Amino acid sequence: MDRRIRHHLGRAKAAAQDGPARARAQVLRHVVDFGEVFAKIYVGKAVKFDLDVPADLTVACEAQDLDEMLGNLLDNAFKWSHGHVKVGASEAGSDVVIAIQDDGAGLSDGELPEALLPGRRLDESVPGYGFGLPITRELAELYGGSLSLSRSGLGGLKAELRLPRGAGGS
Repeated sequence: MDRRIRHHLGRAKAAAQDGPARARAQVLRHVVDFGEVFAKIYVGKAVKFDLDVPADLTVACEAQDLDEMLGNLLDNAFKWSHGHVKVGASEAGSDVVIAIQDDGAGLSDGELPEALLPGRRLDESVPGYGFGLPITRELAELYGGSLSLSRSGLGGLKAELRLPRGAGGS
């Protein structure tokens, strides 16, 4: 597991150092693809999936890395939701902020920073390894972005992924 993580982070670091402005990925297309996949995986929950993502919004990162980050965040949102997941994205200066919210139980203020620690699982009753959020945070930071967690307006968790804005279309 450690070797796999180092491989992907090394690849992302190399891509980021080569100039993230050259790499770009269209946010909406990736979010829609994951929404369709997770709707099938979590079909028994009948999750309402709301999107507010501009069609032409791009981020300056490799598509595979955006998939890794969105996959981790959306899997968590669908897994923990009671039936509602919302994704919004917008430009914020030279960045793009992608906000993923769910209506699940969420995390307490004390648990929010713990959720970003590698290997730290806050609920051992469900499958997982505790590496999704830390990997997402590290990938975002390699591109000059960030990941923050807070309470969602829906009642559960809100994950805000901040990445550099991509130039042009994807």
